[in-house]
Formats: sequence, C-alpha cells, structure tokens
Amino acid sequence: MQGLNDTTKSDVRVITFLGLTYLKLKKYDLALEVLKQGSTRKREMNDNMAKFRYCLGLAYEFLGKKKDVLKQYNKIVVYNAKFEDVEEKIKKLSE
Repeated sequence: MQGLNDTTKSDVRVITFLGLTYLKLKKYDLALEVLKQGSTRKREMNDNMAKFRYCLGLAYEFLGKKKDVLKQYNKIVVYNAKFEDVEEKIKKLSE
C-alpha cells in the first residue's frame, strides 16, 4: 500500500483485491490490516462495497472475531440477502 498514490489507496476495489490476496495466502492479520484502511463510514452500499465488507468479514472470521464478522455480514444482508453466502454464514455464526 505504501507505494500507491492516495486515490488508488482509497479505491475500495484495490483494497478488496489486496485483502483477498492476503486471505488466500492465509495471512489473516495482514489482510485485516489492509482491509481496515478502507472506509466503511457513510459509504453508499453497492456491489463493490458489499464485496469489501464480505472480505473484511472473512478476515474477522478467520481471526475468530465473531462480533465483528456479524457486523459486516449483517450490513451486507440488508443490501442483498443473496450476496455470496452471507445468510448461511450469519445463521451458522448465530448458533
């Protein structure tokens, strides 16, 4: 992230891509660190934002932070209940 310009750093698609890359490498702490740089405040929900929140939720899930996972997945389900497998994940985490 350090070598990127400010516009690129704030692009939710770039942040999501980098976060996903770290998740696939099983570097969950690094994924969370990158994803936390994305702004979740007062952003209009769209597919890019839902994907970002989904990746953020995955990072929290891999790190065992259930409360944070549910916060992200619940925001997605309000936008689109059929997005990825969030409904199923929420049910499983709520048991």
